[in-house]
Amino acid sequence: MLTSITGLFYIILGNWWAFSILFVLSGIMFGCLVPRAQKAVFAHVTTDLPPKVLDVHVMTWTPVEARRFLEGIGPQGRRAYQNFYLYLDFWFPTLITSLMYCSFLALAFPPGSRFAWLVPLGMLGWFFDAAENVTHYLMARNYPDLSSFALKFGPLFTYWKWVLAIVAAMIGVAGFVARLV
Repeated sequence: MLTSITGLFYIILGNWWAFSILFVLSGIMFGCLVPRAQKAVFAHVTTDLPPKVLDVHVMTWTPVEARRFLEGIGPQGRRAYQNFYLYLDFWFPTLITSLMYCSFLALAFPPGSRFAWLVPLGMLGWFFDAAENVTHYLMARNYPDLSSFALKFGPLFTYWKWVLAIVAAMIGVAGFVARLV
């Protein structure tokens, strides 16, 4: 089954056009749309709160930071935060970026190469990002009643999302370097 999934990634994403389009779309999402959505989250902040949502904490966040953030953005900010996940971050930026990573890996490791099985790695990052988004959405919706599940596993989802993004990029670069040597 992994072979057929990898083959599908090669057919759809294993070319420079696909990578370029996904790269540009990812840049537009993270450069324009996400900051605009985050601006709505912080529009009514009255405390000294760093202007950064939980999922941009590299490598992760703590339950104390989550409570402080959700309190600091207030009810209108929490509604905007929920909308950020429902209408934007669940679907577009993370999926497009994950597909871009798969495309990058497909270009780095041609079909039949020893590491071609790594091509779908980007989608594993999407799984953790989506799981992280669910915990953030639920925390914003249920505040001040934050579930122990969200507080325990949300930071882990954030951590693994970042690890996989960094590792996928490094593996792709290593694949290109190995072909040049």
